[in-house]
Amino acid sequence: MKNNLINQKALIQYAESIDIEEKIFFLTTADILQVDPIYNGSNYVFLVLLENTDLNKFLAVYKPMDGLRDLYDFNTDTLPTRELAAFKLDQILEWGIIPPMIIRDGPYGLGSFQEYIYHDTDKNYFHFIEHSINHESLLKLAIFDIIINNADRKGGHIIQDSNDKIWGIDNALSFHYEEKLRTVIWDFAENRISNNLLSDLKKLNKEIQSDQCELVKLLNYQEILSLKTRIEKLIDNPVLPNIYPWRCWPLPLI
Repeated sequence: MKNNLINQKALIQYAESIDIEEKIFFLTTADILQVDPIYNGSNYVFLVLLENTDLNKFLAVYKPMDGLRDLYDFNTDTLPTRELAAFKLDQILEWGIIPPMIIRDGPYGLGSFQEYIYHDTDKNYFHFIEHSINHESLLKLAIFDIIINNADRKGGHIIQDSNDKIWGIDNALSFHYEEKLRTVIWDFAENRISNNLLSDLKKLNKEIQSDQCELVKLLNYQEILSLKTRIEKLIDNPVLPNIYPWRCWPLPLI
């Protein structure tokens, strides 16, 4: 951020010292000290510095609804809740591949606030796939994207933090009821899903049958039905799909 006011090491250490619930509380309640634009996308996105009552600081990515570009196939007013639904679904799976996020008011109006993950911006999926140690996490992301019907899994939407943990970010273009899977993760095509991951999918399938599931409150009826269908399809035939004839890649790839 500007003027080198932020001690990166201290911010990372603090973020690593608190759990997910504490991060969500921080994102929800902390004051906004500083807001800087991030100039690498089609929407208005900001890096914000938050501070709580104990004077601890935390970085988040803020995407105000009023700064989202209109899309022909997604209602922009629903994008924050779709991104929140992706995080909630990851929480049910307990895979820990989506950074914590919430929706709250900010200096430019209502929007999503998601934990900022320090990462090397020059690296992306095409670097990570070259190292087998990353394959388990990338496989989970591949399955995750099939489930949420991710229409925009670019290579740059997969990052690696300072502890070499893989994360999936920018998950808003998801959960459409029509088939829209567009992803760069095709290296696991026709791989069979392990029994452990299959158990996680069965747990998820059971969870979303309940009207009390948070996903039911974030997505519409048609989207929930389609989500259930995708999960059940993977459970019945636990093999990752191959590249299909129509558009299956995001543009641009990075």
